[in-house]
Amino acid sequence: MKDPLTSEIIQKISSLILKKTGKTISATAGNFDSSKEEYRKLTVVAGNTTFMDYKKVPKYVDELVSYINCNINKLNGFKYVCKLAFDTHYQMVTIHPFADGNERLSRLLMNYVQQYHKLPLSIIYN
Repeated sequence: MKDPLTSEIIQKISSLILKKTGKTISATAGNFDSSKEEYRKLTVVAGNTTFMDYKKVPKYVDELVSYINCNINKLNGFKYVCKLAFDTHYQMVTIHPFADGNERLSRLLMNYVQQYHKLPLSIIYN
């Protein structure tokens, strides 16, 4: 049996992604360390996109984890596995829970869903 995904696992993966490049960030809501298992405490803007308020992040990550765990074993067929994998990627990028590394984390989670069902991993090119 495979262990279910948790918010703590997602935070651990993020800390591993930023282990050597993360840093302590001072924000109005308080300091946080992007190399540790801490969600962001600031507003993130990338290009023309402003991501959700940092206070909503834990709730939405928990909802995404629940969605993945509820559906990952029910999938039957390539199309449905890919849909969950791509939805996972999109939702994690949309939540943008960390100060950095969100796209890398999203791709890892997408590939987790695919690997869970023994499908080839996706390679994302620029």
